[in-house]
Amino acid sequence: MTLLDMEKLALLQMGEDTDAAALAEYGTVLCAYINEAYMDICRNKKQKYAEEVLSFTDARAALDGLTRDVVTVLNVQSEDSVAMSFEVLADKLFLNGGEDGDYTVCYLYLPTRLADDTDTPDVPEQDCHLMADYATYRALALGNPARQKRAEFFLMRYLSGYAALNVGKTSIINKY
Repeated sequence: MTLLDMEKLALLQMGEDTDAAALAEYGTVLCAYINEAYMDICRNKKQKYAEEVLSFTDARAALDGLTRDVVTVLNVQSEDSVAMSFEVLADKLFLNGGEDGDYTVCYLYLPTRLADDTDTPDVPEQDCHLMADYATYRALALGNPARQKRAEFFLMRYLSGYAALNVGKTSIINKY
């Protein structure tokens, strides 16, 4: 589902037309709301990670040497797959006791925000419907009391779908 498809779905759920005039009126705001939901889903439920080789000099490397914006570094490994002790300070990665050279860095990142009508999010199709529900909720919540009441429905649908994103993940419950 593209950004334009999600914007049109949100417009339909709002009871609006999906013509050029409606897209011109609501498109920018719906795009922002869709991106809010997208980043929230990717940050908290469907985290993205990458592994890249990064060159270290004087046991440090700048995180901007990686191709994506880093949320958090998970681990650093030497060429022979030995896990290294590290610290992240002020957008720099420091190895504790490491030598100069190339190391594999595994990190979490946020995907690129959707901007063009043809952009597609890096999530399953059902998550796109959640993002449209969230955008509908945010757009309707600013209206009159009748629109606000309708907004509650889309908020509840978003929250129940969002909570279901954890289904199938393992969790530990301490009963002591």
